[in-house]
Amino acid sequence: MLILTCPVQFHVGRRFYVNAWKALKHGHTNMDVLVVLGTSAAFLYSVIVMIGEAVSSKFEQHTFFETSAMLITFIIAGKYVESFAKRKTSAALLKLVNLQPPTAVLIVKDSDGHVISEREVDVATIRVGDIVSIKTGSRVPVDGSLIHGSCALDESMMTGESLPVPKVVGSGVIGGTIVASGVAHVLVERIGDDTTLAQIVRLVEEAQSSKAQEMADRISAVFVPIVVALSVITFVVWLAIGYPGIVMVEAKPIVHAFIFGVSVLVISCPCTLGLATPTAVVAGTGRAASLGVLIKGAAILQRAEKVRAIVFDKTGTLSCGRFEVTQVIRPKLQPPFDDKTIFELVAGAEAGSNHPLAVAVVRYVQQTHKITKLPSCNDFEVVEGLGICCRIRDHSVIVGNRELFRQNSVDIDHAVDDEAVILESQACTVIFVGIDKRFCCAFAISDVIRPEASETIQRLEQMGIETWMITGDNLGTATAVAAIVGVRHVLAETRPKDKADQIRNLQHRFKGKGLVAMVGDGINDSPALVAADVGLAIGSGTDIAMESADIVLMKSNLWDVVVAIDLCRVIFRRIRLNFVWGFGYNILAIPIAAGLIYPFTDVMLQPHWAGAAMAASSVCVVTSSMLLRWYVPPKMSSPRSRAVLMTRVPVVRSRCKCDGECMCSKLLTGDGMKDLELSVACKCGDVCSCR
Repeated sequence: MLILTCPVQFHVGRRFYVNAWKALKHGHTNMDVLVVLGTSAAFLYSVIVMIGEAVSSKFEQHTFFETSAMLITFIIAGKYVESFAKRKTSAALLKLVNLQPPTAVLIVKDSDGHVISEREVDVATIRVGDIVSIKTGSRVPVDGSLIHGSCALDESMMTGESLPVPKVVGSGVIGGTIVASGVAHVLVERIGDDTTLAQIVRLVEEAQSSKAQEMADRISAVFVPIVVALSVITFVVWLAIGYPGIVMVEAKPIVHAFIFGVSVLVISCPCTLGLATPTAVVAGTGRAASLGVLIKGAAILQRAEKVRAIVFDKTGTLSCGRFEVTQVIRPKLQPPFDDKTIFELVAGAEAGSNHPLAVAVVRYVQQTHKITKLPSCNDFEVVEGLGICCRIRDHSVIVGNRELFRQNSVDIDHAVDDEAVILESQACTVIFVGIDKRFCCAFAISDVIRPEASETIQRLEQMGIETWMITGDNLGTATAVAAIVGVRHVLAETRPKDKADQIRNLQHRFKGKGLVAMVGDGINDSPALVAADVGLAIGSGTDIAMESADIVLMKSNLWDVVVAIDLCRVIFRRIRLNFVWGFGYNILAIPIAAGLIYPFTDVMLQPHWAGAAMAASSVCVVTSSMLLRWYVPPKMSSPRSRAVLMTRVPVVRSRCKCDGECMCSKLLTGDGMKDLELSVACKCGDVCSCR
């Protein structure tokens, strides 16, 4: 038995000795220490018994060579199954890593833009500014934009979008996606670690290798010394009650005491507790990545599970951010400028801004009035949250909201302002134009509400999460949009620099109740995303917003906010279940191994079966976490939100604690079936709810 046991004990079990020594050398203990103590005790005891029997024929004791060998065998088998299960939980990450093709077709052109040659090269040799060719069935090697041809890309592995996405000249493409049809040339814009695929892989790796992975050793550092102490106590107690005959045992008392002591060592399983969190995090974040939801760490999972209020940015988040000028409102008293001059000056001023509203105005002027050459402007100034001021051709031009005109002492035509109020109640944004201190006209600009926005808000409310909307728009437009999507709390006329302050006000409001999340897409949302307990960025937003956010929604689908919060809750329910199993196993198993039931049932748990039970418990926890791979996200009940025609009714005013006026609008849906009450926050953070 000694000859057969030695290879198992010291070759197969070498990993336990090495890991245990490393742990002890650094001043802490882990699961390997328990295995080494248990198996070494059984092996050394058996060697002493064997030597004693060889020296004296009167020395007769039971040996435990088979216990030591079987114990290591069972634990190694359990580790193998556990490792296999862990690899399965990381399957989503492995799929992402394998998405990038190893080669690319590089196109070489002459000075006239004609293709000279095409050759296949290693993707690592591709540089920014190169041109690569993609065709049906191939994978896009790097990030870039189409400069020739058209195609349809299968982006399902990256964003979860099931249908091929059409791409034309100017469209951006993501490395790793599959060309479903078409042939095109791509200008390389990002390579290596800067590509979207590399960033996704890095985010998932960071989430799966976060501090939660170290929990097994942290628990073992406390748990192992307690178990060793319990093992020694068990051994001493059984010796004390065995020899005097207080409890009758079949073999010699020292044999029973040894069996019970070793069984306590090997059956206890801190790994069951230590694996409860990391395996669920790995499986959950992997599943989230496959659904197009990137979670940047285990700590974010815990915070997201506690979210009780979500603040949505309006433009680009609740809406699609595709602005169009729908109407130009002119005053009855015509200004001393013709239409062409007004539109040239407006377009010239707005051309200096990259704001979506400015882009919409410039596009409208160029398309409807055929103005291709825009005048240059001087003294250009962006008044944050209000509009712009500049000088063009010796004319002073201001374009913005009412507050900007008030600050510049320019009166807005009353009839135009009244019509603007009506348009704002129908979810339009109205910007006013003034030239040389004279009001000239107003542009009504509308945006498209995301079709999934209404049902997303409704589902979040059903989940017990309060929904808010924050926007720099005026109160009329903001409340109209809020009524369409179902948001009950509005923070209107909020400048970008004040968004983070409003988030902090809400955090104070919800202190003790839950955490506050923010959903945004733009650069001006970044401070608020950072200030929020959990920041969620729409994938179609800016890189800065996605860097600032804790969770990135790659599909640019608002419904994924529901999926992200629901998945975080499911993961934490699974972690709790794993902990219940881990604590329950140890609470039940250790007393049985210590022989607590032996005096009443004559049932003795042998050490090798204790080892098998320990290995099985770890496998159970990992298997429980693996079930997250088959998580089914909530489904939308309807593909589109119901369009709502807004009707404005008289505004009710009330005072807040700062003695300033805040307006609460009561709005009716178009079918007149129900009222929607909106709570509107004053700039001081106070919220009233007028009836």
